Amino acid sequence: MSSEESIEELEKKLKKLENQKKDKESEKLEEEMERDLLVKIKSLELDLKIINEKLNDLNKKPKKSN
Repeated sequence: MSSEESIEELEKKLKKLENQKKDKESEKLEEEMERDLLVKIKSLELDLKIINEKLNDLNKKPKKSN
């Protein structure tokens, strides 16, 4: 194997490693985004539950007659 071939092979390996690193970073970012979305969804579910409880309370109160 000549030096030129070795350099080409090393460059290919380096590119492959860089791509793997990018893939891992983007996978980590995706996981973070997914966790954030789950937290937001849970928060919205809680908000919705509170709103529904308040609506139920309003519906249970006797209506004032004019």
